[in-house]
Amino acid sequence: MRVFWTLLFLFVPVLGVGFILYSMATPNAWLPENVSTNGVNIDNLFYLILAITGFFFVVTELLLVYAILTAKTEGKATYTHGSKVLEVSWTIMTAAILLFIALYQMPTWARSKFISKFRETNPEAKPTALITASQFLWQVRYPTVDENGKPRELNWKSPDFRDSFETVNELHVPPKEAVMKKG
Repeated sequence: MRVFWTLLFLFVPVLGVGFILYSMATPNAWLPENVSTNGVNIDNLFYLILAITGFFFVVTELLLVYAILTAKTEGKATYTHGSKVLEVSWTIMTAAILLFIALYQMPTWARSKFISKFRETNPEAKPTALITASQFLWQVRYPTVDENGKPRELNWKSPDFRDSFETVNELHVPPKEAVMKKG
């Protein structure tokens, strides 16, 4: 019975590593094609977290296989309290890894989620609409026109509600105007 459990617990990390290698070798195996400017950075965060968790998963499974193979099957079990040094060490290591991930991902999410950061990285971009996505609706804020019939500049950080109007679930694009410039 011990051989069965050993092989089963050994098969799990081998299968996990196989799936990871398959996904890395096959484009778009897990994640869809990137259609945003920040998609590659977000995918890289995903793969970094996958590598970290995958590594520790495989190490844990291999330690489990080692424990099964070296376990004494005869005699009375002995009680051990554990090791405070070992427990504190793996707790600090886990906290350090989580802190690293938290700090490492901040610039990517700042560029992706916050309008002011996008504006700082793209100063030439002139917004024609401010689009806010919610769970079940899209809010689109457009600038009003001035006395010459030209749209006013829309402030992304703090739109002036007197110089703009909002539609819900409606996006209006002027005819013969480029919506997205692929570069």
